[in-house]
Amino acid sequence: MQTKQQKNKIKESCKKAFGLSRIAFFVAVSFLFVSEFSPVLPFLKGELHAQAKKRSGKQFKNSEVRIIRPRYFNKRMSFELGLNGKVTMNQSFIYTFQAGASLGFHLTESIGIELSGSYGFSADKTDKTFLQASPYEITTKIIRTKWDGFANLMWTPIYGKFQLPSGKLIYMDTFILAGAGAVGVEHRFDHCNEPTLPEGDLVKEAIINDQAIGDTYTPAFGGGIGQRIFISQNTAIRWDARFYMFNYTNNHTECSRFSLEASGNADLDTTSHSVVNIQLGVSYFL
Repeated sequence: MQTKQQKNKIKESCKKAFGLSRIAFFVAVSFLFVSEFSPVLPFLKGELHAQAKKRSGKQFKNSEVRIIRPRYFNKRMSFELGLNGKVTMNQSFIYTFQAGASLGFHLTESIGIELSGSYGFSADKTDKTFLQASPYEITTKIIRTKWDGFANLMWTPIYGKFQLPSGKLIYMDTFILAGAGAVGVEHRFDHCNEPTLPEGDLVKEAIINDQAIGDTYTPAFGGGIGQRIFISQNTAIRWDARFYMFNYTNNHTECSRFSLEASGNADLDTTSHSVVNIQLGVSYFL
């Protein structure tokens, strides 16, 4: 049996434990009250946040994090007016330069239609002049394109952006186009020699139904690929790489009916010709 002294010790221990539990409960309630209603703790949180930001600022002092926006400019239901200059790349003996314009309409962000045309001139390269001079006297038959006009369907499947070292974002899109139109061909007949044929045959004269011709036009079809690099929300720098093909009638390039018969080409025989252009310009969206 427990003695009276032992019972007193147990009672004292219980009182101490109960007192400690009351103190712990009071501290917990006080902390909850302070965290919810006192301005002291938010202030301490702000101080801690400021210190953490200061430390991280030193670590990322020369860095900048930017949010990439989904799209810089919406083209849907908008017109695109363009001006450009272009050069023909696949000609061995002449240079061809043209200036052009285009008008497009974007039905959606990815699908559009475009009308384009260009006009220009050609100049002989030194290789052609060198071959024509003595002692070689080699002439070359050249197809010169003077103008063109096309109606194209445009598809823009790629939209992107990249960041320059300065931190500036550059927005761009990539498009593919295909269509049909017409091409104007200039006939200079500078490959024809001096007259050595029977009387009545004219120098540098092609004959179709007994009539001399100058410039002609012919249907063409082609396509291309290009990019727009936006410098503002309504202006872009644009480059295109285009390819088109057309057929020309052989007697358009013969010097006379006699040379046509000597070449073995019938009056209606045609030959395919291809043109590769690189053009650079600017587009403005309305």
